[in-house]
Amino acid sequence: EMAERVIVMYTGYIVEEAPVKELFKKPLHPYTEGLLNSIPVISKEKERLFAIEGNVPNPNEIPQGCTFNPRCQYAEEICRTTLPELKRLDDGRCVRCHKPLL
Repeated sequence: EMAERVIVMYTGYIVEEAPVKELFKKPLHPYTEGLLNSIPVISKEKERLFAIEGNVPNPNEIPQGCTFNPRCQYAEEICRTTLPELKRLDDGRCVRCHKPLL
């Protein structure tokens, strides 16, 4: 109700930018997907909340390539070697990912 767009950041990089409703409906970056999956749903009984595997890297030891690659379930070789550019999509959203969740 207060914002129209959301920017999601990881290790100092913008990884996704989108209108609020679009981001919550269909995240494009695996980190955003993980964040949204970790939101508790009061109407459902759960013993444990979802957690993204691994830990945020030490700022002095940022991984090569996509900085989220050690924690990403979709990571491929290009993700481990090459930092993706922030791409603006046709619908105005932005995502920094070699394999966005389209």
